[in-house]
Amino acid sequence: MKIIWNIILFFCCFSTAYGQDLGTPSRWTPKKNSFYGGIEGVIFANNNTQFIAQPTSLTAGDKALEPAPALVAGYRIASRLNAEVGVYALPIATSYLYAREDDYLATSYISNYIYIPLRGVFQIVGIGHRLGLSVLAGGGPAFTDLSPGPYVSPNFTSVSIKTNPDGSTRTNTATQRVTQERGSCAVFEAGVRGHFFIIPRLALNLTVRQLWSPVSSVRDIRLTIDTPSDHLTATMTTPLRGIATSLGVYYTF
Repeated sequence: MKIIWNIILFFCCFSTAYGQDLGTPSRWTPKKNSFYGGIEGVIFANNNTQFIAQPTSLTAGDKALEPAPALVAGYRIASRLNAEVGVYALPIATSYLYAREDDYLATSYISNYIYIPLRGVFQIVGIGHRLGLSVLAGGGPAFTDLSPGPYVSPNFTSVSIKTNPDGSTRTNTATQRVTQERGSCAVFEAGVRGHFFIIPRLALNLTVRQLWSPVSSVRDIRLTIDTPSDHLTATMTTPLRGIATSLGVYYTF
Protein backbone atom coordinates (compact mmCIF):
# COMPACT_ATOMS: atom_id res chain seq x y z
CA MET A 1 0.00 0.00 0.00
CA LYS A 2 3.04 2.34 0.31
CA ILE A 3 3.07 3.13 -3.41
CA ILE A 4 -0.61 4.14 -3.26
CA TRP A 5 -0.03 6.61 -0.43
CA ASN A 6 3.01 8.08 -2.25
CA ILE A 7 0.87 8.76 -5.32
CA ILE A 8 -1.83 10.46 -3.21
CA LEU A 9 0.78 12.64 -1.46
CA PHE A 10 2.32 13.74 -4.76
CA PHE A 11 -1.01 14.80 -6.27
CA CYS A 12 -2.10 16.59 -3.09
CA CYS A 13 1.13 18.63 -2.96
CA PHE A 14 0.91 19.44 -6.68
CA SER A 15 -2.73 20.48 -6.33
CA THR A 16 -1.95 22.84 -3.43
CA ALA A 17 0.30 24.88 -5.69
CA TYR A 18 -1.56 24.65 -9.00
CA GLY A 19 -5.04 23.28 -8.32
CA GLN A 20 -8.35 24.89 -9.23
CA ASP A 21 -11.84 24.61 -7.79
CA LEU A 22 -13.46 21.34 -8.82
CA GLY A 23 -16.85 22.96 -8.92
CA THR A 24 -16.01 25.50 -11.69
CA PRO A 25 -17.96 24.70 -14.88
CA SER A 26 -15.75 23.56 -17.72
CA ARG A 27 -16.12 21.76 -21.02
CA TRP A 28 -13.57 19.28 -19.64
CA THR A 29 -15.75 18.35 -16.63
CA PRO A 30 -18.19 15.46 -17.25
CA LYS A 31 -21.78 16.20 -16.31
CA LYS A 32 -23.56 14.56 -13.41
CA ASN A 33 -25.90 11.68 -14.21
CA SER A 34 -23.74 10.66 -17.18
CA PHE A 35 -22.48 7.21 -18.18
CA TYR A 36 -18.99 6.24 -19.30
CA GLY A 37 -17.21 3.13 -20.51
CA GLY A 38 -13.65 2.10 -20.97
CA ILE A 39 -11.15 -0.58 -21.87
CA GLU A 40 -8.00 -1.32 -19.87
CA GLY A 41 -4.82 -3.30 -20.12
CA VAL A 42 -4.12 -4.88 -16.72
CA ILE A 43 -1.13 -6.59 -15.13
CA PHE A 44 -1.95 -8.44 -11.91
CA ALA A 45 1.03 -9.39 -9.75
CA ASN A 46 -0.30 -12.00 -7.32
CA ASN A 47 1.65 -12.97 -4.21
CA ASN A 48 4.16 -15.77 -4.50
CA THR A 49 3.21 -19.39 -3.97
CA GLN A 50 3.67 -20.39 -0.33
CA PHE A 51 4.66 -23.73 1.16
CA ILE A 52 3.66 -25.81 4.16
CA ALA A 53 6.73 -27.66 5.53
CA GLN A 54 9.03 -25.97 3.01
CA PRO A 55 12.45 -27.60 2.44
CA THR A 56 15.40 -25.28 1.81
CA SER A 57 15.79 -26.63 -1.73
CA LEU A 58 12.27 -25.48 -2.69
CA THR A 59 11.28 -21.88 -3.53
CA ALA A 60 8.40 -20.12 -5.27
CA GLY A 61 8.55 -19.94 -9.05
CA ASP A 62 7.70 -17.10 -11.41
CA LYS A 63 4.51 -15.08 -11.21
CA ALA A 64 2.00 -14.82 -14.05
CA LEU A 65 2.50 -11.24 -15.29
CA GLU A 66 0.89 -11.40 -18.72
CA PRO A 67 -1.17 -8.28 -19.58
CA ALA A 68 -4.90 -8.93 -19.89
CA PRO A 69 -7.75 -6.77 -21.26
CA ALA A 70 -10.60 -5.54 -19.06
CA LEU A 71 -13.91 -3.75 -19.59
CA VAL A 72 -15.28 -1.01 -17.30
CA ALA A 73 -18.63 0.80 -17.21
CA GLY A 74 -19.53 3.62 -14.84
CA TYR A 75 -22.11 6.20 -13.80
CA ARG A 76 -21.30 9.68 -12.53
CA ILE A 77 -23.50 10.14 -9.45
CA ALA A 78 -22.14 13.54 -8.36
CA SER A 79 -19.38 15.97 -9.36
CA ARG A 80 -16.77 13.88 -7.54
CA LEU A 81 -18.43 10.49 -7.05
CA ASN A 82 -18.75 7.65 -9.57
CA ALA A 83 -20.02 4.08 -9.36
CA GLU A 84 -18.29 1.46 -11.54
CA VAL A 85 -18.51 -2.17 -12.53
CA GLY A 86 -15.80 -4.07 -14.38
CA VAL A 87 -14.84 -7.45 -15.81
CA TYR A 88 -11.26 -8.58 -15.25
CA ALA A 89 -9.18 -11.74 -15.76
CA LEU A 90 -6.86 -12.54 -12.84
CA PRO A 91 -4.12 -15.06 -13.72
CA ILE A 92 -3.32 -17.07 -10.58
CA ALA A 93 -0.13 -19.15 -10.68
CA THR A 94 0.97 -22.02 -8.44
CA SER A 95 4.66 -22.57 -9.14
CA TYR A 96 7.88 -23.88 -7.66
CA LEU A 97 11.60 -24.08 -8.32
CA TYR A 98 13.62 -26.98 -6.96
CA ALA A 99 17.41 -26.74 -6.92
CA ARG A 100 19.83 -29.11 -5.20
CA GLU A 101 23.29 -30.12 -6.37
CA ASP A 102 22.90 -30.75 -10.12
CA ASP A 103 19.13 -31.25 -10.05
CA TYR A 104 16.81 -28.45 -11.20
CA LEU A 105 13.05 -28.81 -11.54
CA ALA A 106 10.42 -26.13 -12.12
CA THR A 107 6.71 -26.10 -12.90
CA SER A 108 4.02 -23.42 -13.04
CA TYR A 109 0.27 -24.02 -13.27
CA ILE A 110 -1.87 -20.96 -14.16
CA SER A 111 -5.63 -20.57 -14.15
CA ASN A 112 -7.64 -17.41 -14.85
CA TYR A 113 -10.25 -16.18 -12.40
CA ILE A 114 -12.95 -13.89 -13.82
CA TYR A 115 -13.36 -11.00 -11.38
CA ILE A 116 -16.43 -8.71 -11.50
CA PRO A 117 -16.02 -5.84 -9.00
CA LEU A 118 -18.46 -3.10 -8.07
CA ARG A 119 -16.62 -0.04 -6.76
CA GLY A 120 -17.01 3.57 -5.74
CA VAL A 121 -14.61 6.18 -7.15
CA PHE A 122 -14.19 9.53 -5.34
CA GLN A 123 -12.10 12.34 -6.83
CA ILE A 124 -9.96 14.05 -4.19
CA VAL A 125 -7.76 16.28 -6.38
CA GLY A 126 -8.47 18.23 -9.59
CA ILE A 127 -5.90 20.25 -11.55
CA GLY A 128 -7.19 22.49 -14.31
CA HIS A 129 -10.15 20.17 -14.97
CA ARG A 130 -7.98 17.91 -17.14
CA LEU A 131 -5.84 16.18 -14.53
CA GLY A 132 -7.12 14.54 -11.35
CA LEU A 133 -6.62 11.91 -8.70
CA SER A 134 -9.28 9.64 -7.22
CA VAL A 135 -9.45 6.97 -4.53
CA LEU A 136 -11.52 3.86 -5.05
CA ALA A 137 -12.75 0.86 -3.11
CA GLY A 138 -15.05 -2.07 -3.70
CA GLY A 139 -15.14 -5.77 -4.38
CA GLY A 140 -17.01 -8.61 -5.96
CA PRO A 141 -16.96 -12.29 -6.88
CA ALA A 142 -14.15 -14.09 -8.68
CA PHE A 143 -14.75 -17.48 -10.26
CA THR A 144 -13.08 -20.03 -12.53
CA ASP A 145 -13.88 -23.27 -14.33
CA LEU A 146 -12.50 -26.23 -12.36
CA SER A 147 -13.10 -28.82 -15.07
CA PRO A 148 -9.80 -30.27 -16.38
CA GLY A 149 -8.59 -28.85 -19.67
CA PRO A 150 -7.72 -31.02 -22.68
CA TYR A 151 -4.02 -30.10 -22.60
CA VAL A 152 -3.10 -28.61 -19.20
CA SER A 153 -3.89 -30.09 -15.78
CA PRO A 154 -2.49 -29.39 -12.31
CA ASN A 155 -2.41 -33.16 -11.67
CA PHE A 156 0.53 -34.85 -13.35
CA THR A 157 3.82 -36.67 -12.95
CA SER A 158 6.92 -35.49 -14.80
CA VAL A 159 10.05 -37.60 -15.28
CA SER A 160 13.41 -36.21 -16.40
CA ILE A 161 16.53 -38.25 -17.14
CA LYS A 162 19.98 -36.68 -17.02
CA THR A 163 23.29 -38.12 -18.15
CA ASN A 164 26.16 -37.87 -15.67
CA PRO A 165 29.75 -37.11 -16.77
CA ASP A 166 30.68 -40.78 -16.35
CA GLY A 167 27.93 -41.84 -18.77
CA SER A 168 25.48 -43.13 -16.18
CA THR A 169 21.97 -41.67 -15.90
CA ARG A 170 19.92 -40.22 -13.07
CA THR A 171 16.13 -39.99 -12.94
CA ASN A 172 14.17 -37.18 -11.29
CA THR A 173 10.43 -37.48 -10.68
CA ALA A 174 7.97 -34.75 -9.64
CA THR A 175 4.31 -35.46 -8.87
CA GLN A 176 1.56 -32.86 -8.32
CA ARG A 177 -1.91 -33.52 -6.99
CA VAL A 178 -4.54 -30.88 -6.20
CA THR A 179 -5.87 -31.33 -2.67
CA GLN A 180 -8.17 -28.27 -2.60
CA GLU A 181 -9.31 -25.73 -5.19
CA ARG A 182 -12.00 -23.06 -5.04
CA GLY A 183 -14.20 -22.36 -8.00
CA SER A 184 -15.25 -18.99 -6.56
CA CYS A 185 -14.37 -16.57 -3.80
CA ALA A 186 -14.95 -12.98 -2.70
CA VAL A 187 -12.32 -10.37 -3.58
CA PHE A 188 -11.97 -6.86 -2.18
CA GLU A 189 -9.94 -3.93 -3.50
CA ALA A 190 -8.72 -0.42 -2.69
CA GLY A 191 -6.52 1.89 -4.69
CA VAL A 192 -5.92 5.16 -6.51
CA ARG A 193 -6.48 6.39 -10.04
CA GLY A 194 -4.96 9.28 -11.92
CA HIS A 195 -6.77 10.60 -15.00
CA PHE A 196 -5.96 12.99 -17.82
CA PHE A 197 -8.52 14.25 -20.35
CA ILE A 198 -6.97 14.04 -23.81
CA ILE A 199 -9.96 15.78 -25.35
CA PRO A 200 -13.36 16.54 -23.79
CA ARG A 201 -15.10 13.25 -22.87
CA LEU A 202 -12.01 11.11 -23.61
CA ALA A 203 -9.65 10.37 -20.69
CA LEU A 204 -6.53 8.33 -20.11
CA ASN A 205 -6.54 6.58 -16.70
CA LEU A 206 -3.76 4.95 -14.69
CA THR A 207 -5.07 2.81 -11.82
CA VAL A 208 -3.19 0.96 -9.07
CA ARG A 209 -5.25 -1.34 -6.82
CA GLN A 210 -4.51 -3.69 -3.95
CA LEU A 211 -6.62 -6.85 -4.29
CA TRP A 212 -7.15 -9.44 -1.57
CA SER A 213 -9.44 -12.34 -0.77
CA PRO A 214 -10.30 -13.43 2.78
CA VAL A 215 -9.75 -17.03 1.59
CA SER A 216 -6.31 -18.17 2.74
CA SER A 217 -5.68 -20.21 -0.44
CA VAL A 218 -7.65 -20.69 -3.67
CA ARG A 219 -5.61 -23.76 -4.61
CA ASP A 220 -3.51 -26.29 -2.65
CA ILE A 221 -1.24 -28.72 -4.49
CA ARG A 222 0.63 -31.62 -2.91
CA LEU A 223 4.12 -31.86 -4.39
CA THR A 224 6.40 -34.89 -4.18
CA ILE A 225 9.92 -34.85 -5.63
CA ASP A 226 12.22 -37.87 -5.89
CA THR A 227 15.83 -37.66 -7.01
CA PRO A 228 18.78 -40.00 -6.42
CA SER A 229 19.92 -37.76 -3.54
CA ASP A 230 16.63 -36.42 -2.16
CA HIS A 231 13.01 -37.17 -1.37
CA LEU A 232 10.66 -34.40 -0.27
CA THR A 233 6.96 -33.72 0.10
CA ALA A 234 5.39 -30.30 0.54
CA THR A 235 2.05 -28.57 0.07
CA MET A 236 1.91 -25.47 -2.15
CA THR A 237 -0.73 -22.89 -1.22
CA THR A 238 -1.98 -20.08 -3.46
CA PRO A 239 -3.27 -16.88 -1.83
CA LEU A 240 -5.22 -14.43 -3.97
CA ARG A 241 -3.57 -11.19 -2.91
CA GLY A 242 -1.61 -8.78 -5.05
CA ILE A 243 -1.27 -5.50 -6.95
CA ALA A 244 -3.22 -4.79 -10.14
CA THR A 245 -1.86 -2.00 -12.37
CA SER A 246 -3.91 -0.89 -15.35
CA LEU A 247 -3.80 1.71 -18.11
CA GLY A 248 -7.12 2.51 -19.73
CA VAL A 249 -9.02 4.78 -22.09
CA TYR A 250 -12.46 5.98 -20.88
CA TYR A 251 -15.17 7.78 -22.85
CA THR A 252 -18.05 9.72 -21.26
CA PHE A 253 -21.36 9.60 -23.13
